[in-house]
Amino acid sequence: MRRTNGLMMLLLFAVGSVATFSGCAHRTHAQDKQAAYDRWSEARTGILYSLALEQFQTGDLDTAYQSCKQGMSATPDQPHFYELAGRIMIEKGSLELAHKFITRAIELEAEGGNAQYLLGVVHQRWRQYDRALECYEKAAAEQIDDLSGLMAASEMLVKLDRSEEALSKLSGVLRHNEHNSALRASIARIHMMHRRYDQAVKWYRQAQLLSPDDPLIGEQLGLAELAAGNHLEATYQLGRVLKHEEAKQRTDLKLALVDCYLATNNPAEAGRLCLDLTRAEPDHVDAWVRLGQAAFLLQEDLTLGRAVARLNALAPDRYESHLMQGMMAQRQADDVAAAAHYTRAAQLAPDQAIPWLMQGMALERTGRIHQAEAAYRHAATLAPNDPRPRTLLTGLSEMD
Repeated sequence: MRRTNGLMMLLLFAVGSVATFSGCAHRTHAQDKQAAYDRWSEARTGILYSLALEQFQTGDLDTAYQSCKQGMSATPDQPHFYELAGRIMIEKGSLELAHKFITRAIELEAEGGNAQYLLGVVHQRWRQYDRALECYEKAAAEQIDDLSGLMAASEMLVKLDRSEEALSKLSGVLRHNEHNSALRASIARIHMMHRRYDQAVKWYRQAQLLSPDDPLIGEQLGLAELAAGNHLEATYQLGRVLKHEEAKQRTDLKLALVDCYLATNNPAEAGRLCLDLTRAEPDHVDAWVRLGQAAFLLQEDLTLGRAVARLNALAPDRYESHLMQGMMAQRQADDVAAAAHYTRAAQLAPDQAIPWLMQGMALERTGRIHQAEAAYRHAATLAPNDPRPRTLLTGLSEMD
């Protein structure tokens, strides 16, 4: 009897074990099936996103958008498709749609700060700088190791006339970003805006040490050196930049280089470059102005006459035209006519010191000493760092 009971217990245990094992096998198979489907769905989503991203990066925006729509339809809770769709709409200029997609990505808790950064771009395009600032600051907080949000936020602070606050933010992360040239260039740009040219040069030089082959930093450094009066350094930097293929047709940089040549007493190089510019762009007023300046210094009266004639045709109300006519009259020892032209130039550019200075010199030569003195004093007020007006005033006082 005991044996029978023992056998019964063994059979019951075996049956129970089989039932339990069968149940486990059934659940494991269902779970495996679901897991396989999830893996396939995830892989399909990843492939579709990679395809959409590649299409976007190659400039095929319409196809990339269609791929995003497929992704959003298949996996409506996947934030990356909405984020990428927002980027596409920004590129296409459809800012309302971009705002819609990016906002949805944020609602789905897109990781990192990319979506917040993109939302900042949209508000910036709408010139809603305060809202853009808020988005960029959120992006910066979420992406501590990525300075793009911080620098974009600083740009918005500048737009909002809070540039010193922007400078403080950028300076605050310098210690942890010793090798970041863009950060230093951003600091330099703020100093340039406030005409703190020596400080701008300092920071641009640091940026160039970190990125010596970056033509944009070289260009910005060259212009800062020119503004700071470091003409030899500016000549070197701008000449270096103009060797890059993409910069060879930059008229603005060539004119800046002309200014360097004129400031370093090299009118021959200035004139040569200006002749090339006026041939390439015969209606470019500033090129003719500088050609006239170089011709005057070189005593090339025919070229100076050509420049004046062209300026009279292109921009008769530019003060430089009358300034050069005064120079031509001065060359011909007609100080009365020269004084008249310089007076007209001063009327057209009351905030420029040179016409007043030249006017004073012409008036002095015609014996109108009190008028000359007034002209020199006004020139000294307009250009307090220029020693020439004070020197001429000293000369007048010694004559008395």
